[in-house]
This record gives sequence, structure tokens and C-alpha cells, in this order.
Amino acid sequence: MATACASRLVGRDRELGRIKSIVDGSPASLLVLGDIGTGRSTLLELAAEHAAAGNRAVAALRGRPLEHDRPFTALHRLLRQLLSDARATGMKPPWAFEPTLDLPDDPALVRSAALSIVDAATSRSPLVVVIDDAHRLDQPSLDAIAFVQRHIGGRPLTVVLSAVGEATPPAVDATIPTMVLEPLPLDASARLLDSRPGAPTGLARRHILVRAQGNPLTLVELGALHAVGHDVYTSLPDRARLFLDEIGRLPEQTRALLTYAAAAHGRPRLAVIARAAGVKLRLADWAAAEQSGVVTIVAEHVVFTHPLARMAALHAATEEGMRRAHSDLADVTADDPGARAWHLAHAGADRAEAAAELEAAADLATGELLEATCAYVAAARRSDDPDERRRRYTKATTAAGRLGDPGWARELAAVLRATTDDRESLAVAACACARALSQLSHQHAAFAEVSPALAETPPRSLLMASLLAVAASIAFHSGDPAHRAAVSRLLHNVRTGPGHLSGDLVIYARAAIAPGRLPAESRRRIEYACRTSTSPTQLLALGTAAWHADESELAVELFQQGFANARTREQRGEFLDCFPAMISALIDTGRWREADAMIRYGQHVATVARADRLHVEVTALRALLTAYRGDGDAATALLDDVWHQVDLDDNRSVHALVLIAAGAAALTSGNPENAYLHLRALFDADGSPRHHFLSPRAIGQLAIAAWRSGRVDRAAPVLAAVRTCAGPRPTVRMTLLIHHAAALIDGDRTAEKHFRAALRLPVSQRWPLSRALAVMDMSEWLRKHHRPVEARPLLAEAVESFTRLEASALAFRARAHLRAAGVAGGPVATGDFSALTRQQQRVARLAADGLRNREIADRMHLSPRTVAQHLYATYAKLGITGRSGLRDVIPFDGAAGE
Repeated sequence: MATACASRLVGRDRELGRIKSIVDGSPASLLVLGDIGTGRSTLLELAAEHAAAGNRAVAALRGRPLEHDRPFTALHRLLRQLLSDARATGMKPPWAFEPTLDLPDDPALVRSAALSIVDAATSRSPLVVVIDDAHRLDQPSLDAIAFVQRHIGGRPLTVVLSAVGEATPPAVDATIPTMVLEPLPLDASARLLDSRPGAPTGLARRHILVRAQGNPLTLVELGALHAVGHDVYTSLPDRARLFLDEIGRLPEQTRALLTYAAAAHGRPRLAVIARAAGVKLRLADWAAAEQSGVVTIVAEHVVFTHPLARMAALHAATEEGMRRAHSDLADVTADDPGARAWHLAHAGADRAEAAAELEAAADLATGELLEATCAYVAAARRSDDPDERRRRYTKATTAAGRLGDPGWARELAAVLRATTDDRESLAVAACACARALSQLSHQHAAFAEVSPALAETPPRSLLMASLLAVAASIAFHSGDPAHRAAVSRLLHNVRTGPGHLSGDLVIYARAAIAPGRLPAESRRRIEYACRTSTSPTQLLALGTAAWHADESELAVELFQQGFANARTREQRGEFLDCFPAMISALIDTGRWREADAMIRYGQHVATVARADRLHVEVTALRALLTAYRGDGDAATALLDDVWHQVDLDDNRSVHALVLIAAGAAALTSGNPENAYLHLRALFDADGSPRHHFLSPRAIGQLAIAAWRSGRVDRAAPVLAAVRTCAGPRPTVRMTLLIHHAAALIDGDRTAEKHFRAALRLPVSQRWPLSRALAVMDMSEWLRKHHRPVEARPLLAEAVESFTRLEASALAFRARAHLRAAGVAGGPVATGDFSALTRQQQRVARLAADGLRNREIADRMHLSPRTVAQHLYATYAKLGITGRSGLRDVIPFDGAAGE
């Protein structure tokens, strides 16, 4: 039963943890509050099971409506469960609770008897009392339970209650701590809905998520209706009929006002409802609805108490009454084009007029993509003219893709295809469908979808650039050389104007299929866009291009701007494909806490969008970061859940991320053999990279695993293949990685040359983890060759870098090597301050005076990033671990601050 309960309890981990802590920390009490269907009963069931598993006695009770006016009935049912434990202590139960006798009339006698029984029961073992629907218990029983809690004298008694609503019911002791169950967040709602048999997809899924408003029971019931073939737009769940019955008993005027409230958007104002209905505003008209629990009045707004209550109000209205309500609401919402259009459409207005209003409202709703998509669909369905219907379905398909709902975009693409034979519209449908298939992890099917459109679309057009960008993204994720070759051939024929979005998409497509140094013109374009653009599409496309070119810091700047703009506009579809690149760039540049936040958001978006590929990618990157921080076992556990969630042969980029994370986890856990096997799987038998971008960038980790596991000879062909792939002018990052790998694989004769070449790179600090690993491996090599004095400043730099990154296991290892190199207390300063450049000296003096990087940058007219680079180079040269060591090595200079 515990497993069944836990499977129904989605998104309540924090609340369940609090209840368990209350159960484990008796004596204590807790009142769980929440609307119908929020999971109160399930939480109490799990609390009882947790108590029983901890060898605690459990007494469970549920309130019954018919017992509310029968004194002590609930208490009698509760205490009967404790009689056997009480008798086992030798206590003779009070006469009032013998099975054949009635309850006494004296409340004091009943409370005293209850205290005696509970006291006896808790003398044998801790007792947990679980009371569901406490608001339905009779008042004398609740008073007696509160009396027992106050007078039990420290016995191990815990009482967990639940009640409907957000405030403690008048009958319940107001001093009991409360926990309110809020509606589930959207990602938890999506997880719950998707876990049900016959889970909906596309528009039906979105509709249920919006209508349920985070209420678990409503999600389950609407999902069940869909699973058995009912129309979720018009069908009414069984539990909603309780509200329907309540509405049926309301006065006619109140029922009419409820129709207007249900037809309105969100939480309508009382004044708006009254004006639309043509009546005076009187709170008395709403009193009966409030008393029945259908609505509540909050700050002059009408709020339905439950999603099912609103659904019941819609169901209770006549067809004519609902049309009249929409028509009247359209008249009073003239200042809100979106709401007015929606009401006109549902009021049975002229189809052409309603469609035009809906399309115009959707065009204006730039920050409300969900509403815009729904409006485009509604407008298309009301369009009798084929061209207008095609245009509106095209807009709807594009909006669904930008919204980040691949299932819905795919559905709309199919509708669009069935609607028209227009070549441009069919290309839009192919683009949307291919992108959706890719996000759902079907790369070869996605490429087959987009290929015909690529062959038929004019090369000099924004649509062609968009198709190429989608095809390049698919080729990147599939890792199929044939896909990259096909895109490459098409790119030769594309001509775009400078500064156009189509040109930016082509820059992205070229970088995705052939990563490497950016051409000078492309780099200038990217840097200009970074300073001036506000378009999420442009910023994210160019950010991904920069990432493919190993311009990691530039990529982060573009991504941060693009993500911020896209999130503001609800354009999650713009960055579904960019999440892994963004997170990877943050990890590579040492911004691990920012990467944590992006991973959490990525998991949220993947769940809401039901984007299978993104879910595995984000989980793999989370595991990678966990491994870097020193918890290899936790990283391995994260990966255990994702190996089979997508077809890894169809998604080589995903497979590469999982293998890289698995290799890092094995290295952290002290298992270089397994690490080598995982990382070697990134390459074919002859050493060729299985993924053209991600595999070569794991060469440093592979070399470390091969070196530690004694497989250096087997790794040599891989290094040779990576050198070939990198070409004669590799990026700075690849140069660093190749020199580091060569130092470990090529042998002692050239090791020092390669180490020094790697560390001499002027901007290697941009990839702090990669540099720190090379630094530590060089220091180990120096110590192995009896040169500990030279190793000390390198180890000091490694300690500082790993500590700053919070890579605890690596920092611990570096400190151990530092002690072995003869520095008993940790890093020591061994460098010469005069060896620094004049600019480094000035930066160091200002930092020693307590100025922060941005303050130093402002004073010296530099960027904060350049200041950070100078400081990292200074620490390495001086053999110190951070700012705290600067004062000890900087000679006095009265002009330091000048």
C-alpha cells in the first residue's frame, strides 16, 4: 500500500518530509490543510505507514458527516483502537467504553477516561493518531483530543490531522501548527498527468494542465476521462457533480452570476460581473454561493474554491445562458482585445468577425504564447476561407513550437498538412514537426521529415535558413555523418544578407555541423549581436554557434541574454535545444552555481514540455557536475535512471553526454578502469569520434583515465584521431586539451613540453577545470621526476582553482599532493612579484586593498573577466591560493592605488 500511495503522491516531497519529521519527533502535532483533492488523505496514509514502519502504534480516524452532531462518537471510535494496548498494561478500561454500554453524559468523565486510555497505550510504545477530515468530527471529540494532548505529560503521542481549506477550522484547536498544501507546480502537475494510463498529449494535455490549476485529483480525473475516450472540454468528472448539486440549490440570481464568473477569465472583479449581467453590485447575491463552498470573495474578486467548482458552474449553465454571458462580457471588456475576441467567439458572433478578432488578439499577445496559440487555433476553426484557415493554422503551428510544446506542435503540423497544399505552409509544418520529433528524441525520423522541405524551399529565404537551422540541430543530436554532409551541401547554395536573422541562422548551422574556429566575419557579427540584439532567436542561435566554436564565455553572455528574453516572453521553445549547450558552457567556465539553477529550470521545462531528449541531457549534466564536486556514487545513481530512456544510437549527442558523465563519476569514485571504458566508448575502434563535437572534448578526461589505469598505449590512436579532427588550427580549448592528453599519452620524452604548451596558453583560465586538471597532472609528473619545488606553485594553483570551483574531491587530492611536495600547512608563496606584468601588479595591489573585481575593472577601464584572468595568472606565478595571500607577497609601494 505504501508504494501505491507514494506513486500517487507527486510533487509533495517537502510536505511528506515535514510530516515524517513530526511523526519521528513526538510528542508533536500538525494540521494539514488543503482543498479537496490536494493529497491530504494520501499524506496521512503515508504518515501512518511511516509510523508503523518505525514500530509506533497507530490509531487512524476519518471524520463522517453524519456524526457531526453526535457527541463523542468519533472519540469512541478512536479509543476502541487503543483498548487492547491499554488492557495489556493491566489497566481496567473505564466503563464508558465497554462495547455494550452507551456514552456518559458528563464531558469531564469522558475526557478523563480518554486520558487514562491514551496514557496506558503510550506507556507501551509511541502512539501516532491520524485524523483525516477533522472538520467533520463532532466538537466534543475534538475538545477531548485537545485535552488529552495538553495533559498527557510528555508521553510519546503525535497527532496529525487534516481539514479542508487554508485556515484552521473553528472546531479545531487553533494552537496546532499548520501546513497548507498549495497547488502543484506545473512540472509536478505534468509528471502526475503523464504517469497516468492513457496520458493525453498535445492540446488535450495542455488543456487539462491549465484547467486543473495544480489540483492533483482534478488532474487524475480529467486524465481518466481522456483515457476512456471522453471529451475533456465538455465532460464533467464525477466529483464535480458534488459542486453541481450545490449550484443547483442556489437562488436563480446567484446561479446567473456564477455563469458570468465561470465564463470570465481568471479571477474577475465583482464590479465587472455585475456590469456585464446588468445588475447592481450586491454582496448578498454571492452569500449563498460562498456558504455552499463554490466560490469565495477575495479583495472584490470572485474566486472559485476548486477547479471542479468552476467546471460545474460551466456545466450547469444553459447553452443560451452561456452565449449571453460571453456576449455581455465582450461588451464590458473592450479595453482587453484578447478577452473581447475570446468572448465574441464563444458568444456565437459572426464566424468571420470572431476569427478576425481572435487572430488580431493573438498577434498582440506576444508575451502570452499559450493564449495566442489557442486563439490562432480557434480563429482557424472559424475560418471558412481556405487561405485564411491555412494562414491561421500556420501561425498556430509556429506559436506552439515557440511555446515549447513539441506534442502540440506536431499535432498542429498534421492539421496544417491536411488543410492545404501550399508549399510554404507545408515547409512550416515540416519544420515544426521535425523539431518536435527531435525534441522527442527521434532524430532520424526528424531528419526524414525536414529533408523534402529543404529540397523544395527557395535558397534565398528566411524559411530556408530556419529549415537549415533545424536540420543542423538534428544532425548535431543524431551525430550521423550523412546528416551533416547533407546539411553541408545545402549550405553551399545559401546566400544571406549581412545582419539578417537568416544569416545568423546560417552561422549557427555551419558551426553545428563543422565546429571549429569562427571565421572573422562571423565572430564580428556575433559580438555585435551580443551588444545590441534583444531577439531570443538570434541570441540563442549565435550563442550556440559560439559554444560550437569553443568561445565559451561569449556563448554564456549570449545565452544569458537570450534566455532572459525568451523566458520573459514565455518562448520556451526557443531554448529547448539550447539548454545542454548553456549548461555545458556554464560548467566549462566555472559558473557552477549558475549551472545548478539552469539544471533545475531545465528539468522543469523538460517535464512540462514532455521533451524526452532534454530530460536525459539535463540529468546527464547534473550527474557530471555532481561528479566534479566529488560525489561519484550520487552521479552514478542519477545516470542509472537515464540509460534506457531514449534510443542512444539515434541520439549520439545524448549518448556522449551520458558517457562523459559516467566517466567523470568513475574517476571521482577511484575507478579509472571503468572511467576508461566509458570514455573510450565515445570513439570507434579506430579512434574516430562517434560524435564530431562532444567526443573530442573528452580527450583530456580519457587521457587521465588511460594514464591512471595503465592503458596509455590503447588511447594513442584516439589522440591521433582527435588531432586530425581538430585540424591544423584547433581552437584554444582543443589546443589545451590535446596538449594535456599528449603529455600523458605520448610518453615522458615530450611530456614536459606538452604540459608547458598547455599552461602557456594566454586564455586557458577561461576553462578553469580543464586548466586545473592539467596543472595538477603536471605537478604530479614533476614530483615523479624528483622536482617537488617546481611542483609546489602548480599545486597551489590547483588547490585554489578546485576550491573556488567547489570540486571538493579534487581539492582534497591537490592538498594531499601539496603536503607530499613538502608544504606541511598547505600552499606557500614561492613566486617573485617583479615577475608579474605591470598590469598584473596593479590588479594585485588593488585586490590586496580589498577592491572587488568589478571595482578594479571600473578603475582600470577593463572588463571584470579580464581582471579575473589577471588574478588567476597572478596566483599561479606567486604560488598562492587566493586574495588572502596577496598581502604577504606584495612589496610596499606608496603609489599602489594610483
